[in-house]
Amino acid sequence: MNKRMRLVVSVLFIVIIVLAAAITRFFSNSEKNSASSSEQPAVERIIDTDHNGNRVFKGGDGLFGIIDSSNRVIVNPEWQDIRFTQSNICIAAKRINGKLQYGCIDYEGNVTVPFVFSSIEPERFPARLLYFAKTADDSFAVYNQDFNPCFREPWKKCKSDGSLLIVGSDNETYTYSVTEKSLIFIKASLNDVIMSNLPYQIEINKRNMLLKLDPQILEAISRDFRKYLEFAYNKDSSSTGLVQSMQIKPLFPNEEGLSLTLKSISNINTKIIPSNDDRLHVVMSFSAGTDVKYTEDGTSKQLHDDYEAKLVFAGTSSLDFHLISGSFINDKPDYPEPEEENKDEDEQEDEA
Repeated sequence: MNKRMRLVVSVLFIVIIVLAAAITRFFSNSEKNSASSSEQPAVERIIDTDHNGNRVFKGGDGLFGIIDSSNRVIVNPEWQDIRFTQSNICIAAKRINGKLQYGCIDYEGNVTVPFVFSSIEPERFPARLLYFAKTADDSFAVYNQDFNPCFREPWKKCKSDGSLLIVGSDNETYTYSVTEKSLIFIKASLNDVIMSNLPYQIEINKRNMLLKLDPQILEAISRDFRKYLEFAYNKDSSSTGLVQSMQIKPLFPNEEGLSLTLKSISNINTKIIPSNDDRLHVVMSFSAGTDVKYTEDGTSKQLHDDYEAKLVFAGTSSLDFHLISGSFINDKPDYPEPEEENKDEDEQEDEA
């Protein structure tokens, strides 16, 4: 066999292989399509259509599935509800243990958001769309338009206010501006009580914060703020974890025999301060209305005044953020002058 014949035989051999593969593929697809057609679920009613021509349909058993533009079933009718979104993800509902649970599936029926929610509803902001997913205990997870979670944990409250997203727990509120690409932290406020149900509020807002300030730092500040007040008035650090030092001092550290009662907290201000290390530093100032009981010449006396304090917190994240210094400006109460007190007593005797 000469060279030309060998070339012709080789070409014919390749052609035969290609034809055999094509014929095999044809019959395989025909059988597959035939089987698929015979198993095609009944389509009773078309419910909705997306921008690619995919359609939600209602099957004969009242459940919902999806067919594509060629009327091929791509998601079997096994869902209590299916809703298209702006992405390639669908909101779906399934009855689990007798309860209707919501989650998300893709166009192949794969679960992309777990079915643990009692509802998933779109919330339209001027810049973009978000989704509020409500759990059985009335908490909320927030998803972006691609159904990626916006936060690590769910929130007890969640609402929109124009272009603002407001989330929080029972005593915390975080406000974000919803932009086209991200959520921008605006402010955070925390309301809590200390000692005898004495209320206070701490707020951090955008004008005095850096971009690296994690809103969860507010919780760390509030935690150590409460610890410091308990220590400042009781002078007992064993229950708070704070250690008295040159940087952390109680109210009137050198005064003995005083009974101190915190009556009010006001003028709480927080701001970022410059630092020489890689930690974030936050300074807090506040005014503490205080009843002071003391003994003078064997007589029990009492006065009330407002005392100013300054605390400094530092850390690289909410995990290690803590109080590093704290003290009151006044080192002792502003006791009345004895002679003034005696004069008042003389005037009272004269009036009597």
